[in-house]
Amino acid sequence: MAAVNASDVASFEATIQQCRGGTIVAVDGKKCNPSLRGWCLYEWDKTEANYGIEGLFMTGMTPEDRKRVVEGVDVANAECFDASDLAMIHGNIIASHGSLEKFDERLKLLLLLEPLSYKEDLQQLARRSADTRFDFRPVFDWLDRGASTPLRCLVIADGAGKGKSTISEALIRNVLEGGAAAAAAGRDGPVSAHHLIKFSDQRRRDPVAMLKSIVYQLAQGVEAVRDLVFQLDVMEVDMLRDLDAAWKLLGPCLEKGCAGKEVIVLIDALDEGDPPEQQRADFDPATGSIEPVGNKALRLLVGYLSRLPPNFRFIVTTRPDAVLGSVLSVLERCFGGEGSCLELDPSALVVGSSGGGGTHQEQQRRRGNLVYHTVLRENALNGGVVAAAPSAEEAPTLDDLYGLYARIFEAKPPSEEGVVSLLYVLMVAQEPPPLALLQQMGLDAHLESLPGFGSLFYTSEHRVYQLHKSLSDWLHASVVAGGGGGGGSGGRLAAWSRPLSLGHDLLAKHLVATDVASAERSEVRLSEYSLKYTFHHIASMIDDEVARSGLLDGVCGNWGFLRRVFEAGQGAKMLKAIGGLAQGGGVSAYAMDSYRWLRYCFNEFEAKPGEMESVTIKSSPVETTKFLEAKARIRERQRREREAGGQASMVCFTTKVLGRQPQDQWPMDLSVFRGHSGEVNAVAFSPDG
Repeated sequence: MAAVNASDVASFEATIQQCRGGTIVAVDGKKCNPSLRGWCLYEWDKTEANYGIEGLFMTGMTPEDRKRVVEGVDVANAECFDASDLAMIHGNIIASHGSLEKFDERLKLLLLLEPLSYKEDLQQLARRSADTRFDFRPVFDWLDRGASTPLRCLVIADGAGKGKSTISEALIRNVLEGGAAAAAAGRDGPVSAHHLIKFSDQRRRDPVAMLKSIVYQLAQGVEAVRDLVFQLDVMEVDMLRDLDAAWKLLGPCLEKGCAGKEVIVLIDALDEGDPPEQQRADFDPATGSIEPVGNKALRLLVGYLSRLPPNFRFIVTTRPDAVLGSVLSVLERCFGGEGSCLELDPSALVVGSSGGGGTHQEQQRRRGNLVYHTVLRENALNGGVVAAAPSAEEAPTLDDLYGLYARIFEAKPPSEEGVVSLLYVLMVAQEPPPLALLQQMGLDAHLESLPGFGSLFYTSEHRVYQLHKSLSDWLHASVVAGGGGGGGSGGRLAAWSRPLSLGHDLLAKHLVATDVASAERSEVRLSEYSLKYTFHHIASMIDDEVARSGLLDGVCGNWGFLRRVFEAGQGAKMLKAIGGLAQGGGVSAYAMDSYRWLRYCFNEFEAKPGEMESVTIKSSPVETTKFLEAKARIRERQRREREAGGQASMVCFTTKVLGRQPQDQWPMDLSVFRGHSGEVNAVAFSPDG
């Protein structure tokens, strides 16, 4: 029997490794709690080990479901049809985690905090810098100063492609996690957490997700933090959307749990947290729209993390031009004024290549644009790409990297329109798009036709990634029609040139035709991507106002989809997208009425998305379109209840309000702020509402 069990386990692990798309977990709280099943727990563990946190699909759970699942994790007493199977599972888990208790703790933390995954980024960075040698002595010197130093923040600052993220990965692996460099220096790594911001991934710019990920990492290494996290209410953690509320709940876990311990928090690519339009090389602060507190990661660092006790210190990498060129002064003010930050150039930490003797010339080469060397090495196949190279004595620059991108695209013009469509979808996607989404759109078949596929663009963890932000910058400046280059290089890139709105148009129409159209059917699970970004892509269809207006009106009239958006906690994103259009007068009368309605009832819709119709009846002027829609929906529900033989719910409708403003118009107050009980000292209004 033991041999049979061993064979079962081996085949099970092989199946998980073959299912590279991930593992879908069906949570049916009314019939079965999967966290009580031994094989389910085992499968979750192996999936996370093979593919990272994102390989475990557990989306769509209600807060009640999550509470039930988290509290049910107990692998020692899990259900299994055969006791010998459970014994085999226990043995395998102990071999991987050291004990059943440690497995339970890790899985509970993962399910409770839903941390972001950095596995793919760190692996790619490590692979691409495998032959690079580093000198971490300046970092060790800073670490040795301890909590008493006024230099609470170590800032590694330089331009694009200079190896800041490569250095972050090397620091995490070799220093902060007690790797080779720490061992060689005869020291243990400090307690640490890290967060890697990505310009192409909105999830990485979400301050609540960022905070939960930092708490997750520290809870894994500090028992006191873990104990405090496990005392939190699971449903309350699951429903966190606001940073103030998240800090009030999770901040004490950090401060109290890490008391007396040296803690280092590394934040990579702070500049990529800036609003996308402010990251463009041609952005003009004098004429462009500046989003107040647009860098949410910086807000978390400056407004919350920096308030932690001095035993918390920080390593930040950034371009100096972030936050409209003021990032370094902002960090200094945040940590105590001039002299509170130690600034390092990446070249101070890079020695050179481990091959070729490490000559001075080689060191200078490595101290140029590191992304250039990666792109050249991975794309100079069979002489197909000839580098726009500097001389052997010169370090490559960002312009050299842009020239290399141009050569790669020139060498592979689009074979058909589908590959162009794919490129523009990848450019505008708000997070690395899932392969499933591209398959639904019929674009996945064109992946291998992309220039530099496998390097500039690559697939991993069931998503499609871009190599580096400099690639996006170059595409916007030199390929996108109207982006500055407009398919420049004497027209050699013109075959790739289209308006950027092409990508938004394709995504918006697909999401509306699929997820939005299915939203009223409660049994259909909508993708997280559609709930987060459908309105953003519609609002960005700037080259087809007629189509944009039609789509926006249709989605604003889909109560099922609007309800799903609020249930997913994405109401603020929706309101921001519509507000940006409404402020510019780019919406129909119906969409404007919908915008006023959503703003006016926003707090109650967030709190009670299942009661949107009744909230509307109570709060809205009685002759507005949305009041009439709510009234019709309630009457239709009453009709179905009567046809089913039940008692229709009683709802009274106001038909006329006397002595007040016209009831086909919204009141002058745009929205009502609720939940604040203290004094109000200042109010700031966002330009997009």
